[in-house]
Amino acid sequence: MVMRTASYLLICPLAILSGCMTLNGPLAYRYVPPLSNDPPLPFRVSIEKFSDERPALTPGTPSSSQEGPEPDQSGAQPEPVAGSGDREATQRIEPVDAQVTMALLEDFRMSRFFESVEYADSLKSSALVLRGTIWRFTWSERPSPIVFMPVINLLALCGIHIEYTSATVSFHIELIDSRTDKRITEYDLSEQIEDAFTLYDQSAESGAELAMALRSVSQQLKASIRADYESGKFSSIPSGGGTRR
Repeated sequence: MVMRTASYLLICPLAILSGCMTLNGPLAYRYVPPLSNDPPLPFRVSIEKFSDERPALTPGTPSSSQEGPEPDQSGAQPEPVAGSGDREATQRIEPVDAQVTMALLEDFRMSRFFESVEYADSLKSSALVLRGTIWRFTWSERPSPIVFMPVINLLALCGIHIEYTSATVSFHIELIDSRTDKRITEYDLSEQIEDAFTLYDQSAESGAELAMALRSVSQQLKASIRADYESGKFSSIPSGGGTRR
């Protein structure tokens, strides 16, 4: 039994290298919107399809070494990080712009955050338009160096971490007055979630961290919008629908 386990651990590096290091293999990424008991805001909102401005991988640039863009204090939109390889890491769930848009649309609907919310092409009269830019949306997995060390990797039997995962989500979102097409407010939102797994964490779900990061950004967005509403930032917006130009 011990020899069989040792043999398994000695070939474990090959198994990990041949597995899913990004969300390009069989994946379990599923977004489940959070629920809310707060009363809906009295606006009809249309969500436009988000613009995917994520960077592609620059040859020789490790994607795991990049950080998400920091919001500009002047209010300008941050530039995407060159070479971080977000697009290559999530090819299996393309098109990401449509997936993210529909996930947030369903989130707003299920949580009844607004009086009504629809996709931009399906709503004729809305008071607000939500526009978004995707700066980061990626998930990656890397093995611990100990996995590649013969004999030493037997320590995996003691429950040490042998895999590490990381998910990063970063959006720039604007709320627009549908009557004038002028921006009312904007938000720079981001979340990074990391996790580590042992040999015994067989129930871990690939991509779960990405769904958690997206859910966190959604909650940040709704909290920011509600705070702005309560502070009177939307006082010039009529309740219900509007007339778009």
